[in-house]
Amino acid sequence: GNGNVTSIIPEHVVKDLAQSGLVTSDMRVRPLTQAERHSTGSPMNVDGYVIPYYDITGKPLPFYRVKLMNWDPKYKQLVDEPNHIYFPPGFWEMARNADYILLTEGEKKAACAMKHGFACVAVGGVDSWSNRQVSLPKDTKLAKTKDGRVVAKIMAGQEMSTQSSTLA
Repeated sequence: GNGNVTSIIPEHVVKDLAQSGLVTSDMRVRPLTQAERHSTGSPMNVDGYVIPYYDITGKPLPFYRVKLMNWDPKYKQLVDEPNHIYFPPGFWEMARNADYILLTEGEKKAACAMKHGFACVAVGGVDSWSNRQVSLPKDTKLAKTKDGRVVAKIMAGQEMSTQSSTLA
């Protein structure tokens, strides 16, 4: 069992992980602090937890993602920080003797696969791997609508393009 770990982890976190067949120690999740909420642009009044990230050998990284409960988007990460591959706890030990390594989307799926004996890594959220930058011509006029959205009016003959890069 989890022993003392469950006593400091809120019940909603334990239940959320249990829906994926996990306990808190499978991912070493921790409660969400105000500092982590601020760093990820997460709302102050929404429950959630932190998913810590590790390098391939299991060394903790300064990167993490936040799982928010009853909020969209469900996951947030450090602002302006590129994505990382999620290596679940124990990955290196299992992968060294594995014939193959699985790749999935989502940290909880990777942790569950590991729990069932499959060396697995994850990309954290498919949406967070796409580029959301748009390049507009220099003469573009920006205006705000009544509902707060920004509209770009492009001069005739001009075109907009999506920035592409190998960096997520």
